[in-house]
Amino acid sequence: MKRTIYWFNKENIEAIREIAELEKRQLMPLFLLGNENEWLLEFGKLGIPVYAGMMEISWLQERIKKNSVLILISSEAARKELELLLTETQWQTSILPEEWCKDSPSAFLEVLCPLRDVVIRLLAPDGCPYDRAQTHRSLRRNLIEEAYEVLEAIDKDDVELLREELGDLLLQIVFHAQLEEEKGNFTLVDVVEGISEKLIRRHPHVFGERKSLGTVSALATWEEIKSLEKGKKGRKILEGVPPALPALLEALKLQEKAAKVGFDWKDVSAVWEKLREEEKEFLEAQNETEKEAEFGDILFTLANLSRFFSINPENVLREANQRFTRRFEFVETQVNQGLKDWCEYSEKELNDLWEQAKKAKETKKT
Repeated sequence: MKRTIYWFNKENIEAIREIAELEKRQLMPLFLLGNENEWLLEFGKLGIPVYAGMMEISWLQERIKKNSVLILISSEAARKELELLLTETQWQTSILPEEWCKDSPSAFLEVLCPLRDVVIRLLAPDGCPYDRAQTHRSLRRNLIEEAYEVLEAIDKDDVELLREELGDLLLQIVFHAQLEEEKGNFTLVDVVEGISEKLIRRHPHVFGERKSLGTVSALATWEEIKSLEKGKKGRKILEGVPPALPALLEALKLQEKAAKVGFDWKDVSAVWEKLREEEKEFLEAQNETEKEAEFGDILFTLANLSRFFSINPENVLREANQRFTRRFEFVETQVNQGLKDWCEYSEKELNDLWEQAKKAKETKKT
């Protein structure tokens, strides 16, 4: 990427508007040295966040190594000082939109400008100390939690909540990408263009010559192309299943990968038989270690069974948890409205309240 700095005189507001609009479209960092209120006002009208004030030269040097930048200065003395310090830089004194665009990220990322600008500002030397201290590893929990909050919004069928949670998840993605851009490894543009190219490559039946494939054939084509991609040939069959997945979902993914090469039960009756076998082994277990191992085998077999019925075990267990929560809260409300404590209720009385909860809250019995 070209490392260019554009200099502008503070009186040339029209030129500033033009290059600022270009910056807004192309996701380039925008730096404003000095404190010219007139400039700040113009950028404010355009809705473009900028770095204002005097910045450390060493920080500017690091930014210029990774990006083209636009720097607006308020004096000739400031320009000469920067030219002496930033010696390996190509200087421009006029607006060259066409030349700029050739080396700039694609305009389709325009929608991410506001969020990326905010993240860049948070990570600046005078940004947020907490955000500047974050790493990929420290953000790991946030990424997982935000993904699950998106799932919760989907389960609730809450469109407004889904919009909000998708924004929180997107922040995590942009933040991780920006951390790598700060190191000079890759950018958000690389992330977006990479996944776009992958989707096009793996959908020849949509973007290529192969047309009208059924679902099964489309999935087979996806796997065929995936296996031929660089670095995929020498991989083990079960590679690519993240160990950080919830255990039931991980079990399902492992079984699906094994099934693709023919390591699978012939029909569902064999899986039912396997479940009965695992149940027997659990009951015959001699100690806690054996019981834990056998119970794990039961759960693994249940995940396998769900696959034969095209059921995602993680999703249905989450829904079962939600049903239990709703029903238990109904029972809790009834108990709290009564004259007795929990311990004074008989098993039958509590079961009766549970049945009432099922009738009150569910249209489908489970």
